[in-house]
Amino acid sequence: MTLMNDDARTLATTRALDAPRERVFAAFIDPARLARWWGPAGFRNTFEVFEPRPGGRWLFTMHGPDGTDYPNECVFTELAGPARFVVRHVAPVHAFTLTITLTDDGGRTRIDWQQVFDDAAECARVAPFAGPANEQNLDRLAAVLAAQRAPGGARLVEVRSYQLKPGTQAAFHAQVLQQAVPLLRDWATDVVAFGPSAHAADSYHLVRAYDDLADLQARQDAFYGSRAWLQGPREAILAHIESYLSSVLWLSPESVEDLRGSNGSDA
Repeated sequence: MTLMNDDARTLATTRALDAPRERVFAAFIDPARLARWWGPAGFRNTFEVFEPRPGGRWLFTMHGPDGTDYPNECVFTELAGPARFVVRHVAPVHAFTLTITLTDDGGRTRIDWQQVFDDAAECARVAPFAGPANEQNLDRLAAVLAAQRAPGGARLVEVRSYQLKPGTQAAFHAQVLQQAVPLLRDWATDVVAFGPSAHAADSYHLVRAYDDLADLQARQDAFYGSRAWLQGPREAILAHIESYLSSVLWLSPESVEDLRGSNGSDA
């Protein structure tokens, strides 16, 4: 339950989460995961900039169930993973500092959520809806964490096969190696393997691993909608592609690592 504490500028809540602290912390600093649960029930998010480091910016738009868009601008002021991070919400309304503290509790995690507004009157005004919204936020986080517990720790693996335009395989590989894969990894995507396929001169493969289908969709939506991709290597890479086909399958962690070791293409 979110309560105003003795400081009239503060809303605070505590929750016990059934996940290790490292996984909870990752759900906050991995933009694809964060976009899946951030905000009250019924909201979704588009992240334009996400730089989880002290001084880094977080620019995003929350899309309400009624179609209303709510632009937000934040700055990371402290990042001490996996124990604590602090975000300053600077625009356009509701100036506040959010401090998240994560405490290990025997394999589970206690989360302390403290939202300190600059102005006590503003805190009192928003408390009737911000308090329940914070609880819905944590409900959504708990649901995302629960969904990650796949039976036996299996990973969902996507194999994307490309048919390239004749004679472009070498140029395409260079762009994937030097631009696309580093960018995917910046966005915390697990790139397992990539490179020219053995069966045809103008074919190529990209293999990525995810927690589940919802994780795949959220990560790809976040990445392919990002400014870094759209204003970065997108046009040059797409210029080489005639078509592509994606297949997904569940693999054990050991099989994923075998695939990674046998098909590494970081060269």
